[in-house]
Amino acid sequence: HGRTVTIDDAGIRMRLNKFRRFTAAWSDIVSIQVTPKELQLLRLTGRPRVVPLHRLLNRAAVSAAILNAASARNVPVHE
Repeated sequence: HGRTVTIDDAGIRMRLNKFRRFTAAWSDIVSIQVTPKELQLLRLTGRPRVVPLHRLLNRAAVSAAILNAASARNVPVHE
């Protein structure tokens, strides 16, 4: 469906569809809020970025990868 998530040392990039994308640098992420359908990346600006897990076929793997990367960078995770 054109949705891709990239998790690397720079941060998280997600393509929601062919027109909508977002980037969140690890240095801008203050914490991550976990819900059953999404991950909210709370940024320094106070404006969250949302990773809509319910739209992904490999939602469990994406969620685990983001949470593992956040843990490695000491980003707090709230469930």
